[in-house]
Amino acid sequence: MSRITEEDRIEEIRFKNREIWEMIARPDFGDDDIANVLNGRQKEQANVMKQSVAELNKYRCPLCGYEPEWSYYLYKVFKNDIYSQVAANLVTHYRHVHIKYYDRAWQSKAYRKKIPMYDYDGQKELVNNRAKRQMIRALVKKKPENWREIIRGFRNLKYNDAKTQELLQSMILK
Repeated sequence: MSRITEEDRIEEIRFKNREIWEMIARPDFGDDDIANVLNGRQKEQANVMKQSVAELNKYRCPLCGYEPEWSYYLYKVFKNDIYSQVAANLVTHYRHVHIKYYDRAWQSKAYRKKIPMYDYDGQKELVNNRAKRQMIRALVKKKPENWREIIRGFRNLKYNDAKTQELLQSMILK
């Protein structure tokens, strides 16, 4: 007979929360679904997450106009900072939608070999900084709702290089 450890319970909760997030993030998931599918504590979590998704759904990619796919991982990391969460999701969206070579490089060994000195983490950091600068410029140009706060949210992301930090400083002062 196997015993359920505390780690197993925590992992089960994490998995269930991710499952809830994926259901709620679907546009066709409504209040009736929350009532029918989830139990008491899950309903509370679902309602909190649903408010977050509703807040996030106000924001679109300033380059293509599409709504980025909202990440549960980034929701957990930036739970108390909606603007950093939006900024991080925009960077992820840019990396996977607007730059095709990034996905090709980590999915295909043959393609990766064509890139001199390819390093996954280094490449991701390079592409993320490029994405941050592109998104910041696009936000300044289009000026959507709360654009200054979103730009400030980019400061909380990891690995901002000197160019990105310089751009952030100059755009925040505008």
